[in-house]
Amino acid sequence: MRSFYLKLSADWGIPYFDGYELMELIKSISDIRGFGLFLDVAHIRPWVCLVFAKSLLDGLESLPEQRLVAREVTAPSFNCVGIADRLAGTDGLAIAQRGSARASGRFVRSTEPATISLQDIDGEEGIGVCVNLSETNCFLELSGSNATALDLRSNYFENPAYRLVISALPLMTAVAVADGRLQIRSLDAEGAASLTTITGMAAELGRSSRPATGQIEIADLFVRERGEVRSSNGPADGLNRPLLLPSSHAGIELAAGVYRSLFSKEHDEAETNAGRARAREKRRTKMRAAARA
Repeated sequence: MRSFYLKLSADWGIPYFDGYELMELIKSISDIRGFGLFLDVAHIRPWVCLVFAKSLLDGLESLPEQRLVAREVTAPSFNCVGIADRLAGTDGLAIAQRGSARASGRFVRSTEPATISLQDIDGEEGIGVCVNLSETNCFLELSGSNATALDLRSNYFENPAYRLVISALPLMTAVAVADGRLQIRSLDAEGAASLTTITGMAAELGRSSRPATGQIEIADLFVRERGEVRSSNGPADGLNRPLLLPSSHAGIELAAGVYRSLFSKEHDEAETNAGRARAREKRRTKMRAAARA
């Protein structure tokens, strides 16, 4: 993902701030590691947030005031196809309305292996899907001119701790739309036996030990449309450069030094061990809840 965004910045001629580079810099000028930098596996500590913010601000202030110039810029165009809106009397499929404070939608639901045939798709290729992982336990195959499959088993499935998990998942291999048509199949373990390429999108969520049943709740297909979006304004030439500046290094080193003066290396090691223990206990609690269900 990092290399993708660096290439995107180069292709579009826009500046970028590389957080990975900043974290490596902090580690290179200090002995701070693990939970000295992170609150948990997904969130950095407040002092690191401040370092990020100040370094990014320094980089933005270094940009010339005139950031846009009149030049043509093109970009891919995308669309979201509501799958429920494309169904017409398909046997074995139901429609479920799901929603939370963050997202909502109409989901096509099946408790067993199912096939959904979509027609009149105004697009070039399917690039992703939106599913409810708490009601999904299948291998999902998408086929057009080519095919790809996702492993959508996870510990979210029928887990009381996760009543609704709406996830937008990219396809690692885009599926070309064939004459406006694309087919979606939910497969159980037996049906997936013949698949040759499966992407384990749910692996990081904790793989479920239960076999795939073919159950699916899917709302949308994300499509890359034909043609491109054009704009008369684009980034000025010469702006493809890092926003993490050498002039910020002294402030970063100072912040790391202040943190270390307040918290010892032994403190960081204790926090790291405690964090790992919390993560293990959280996983055990979810597994016990799933077992009781």
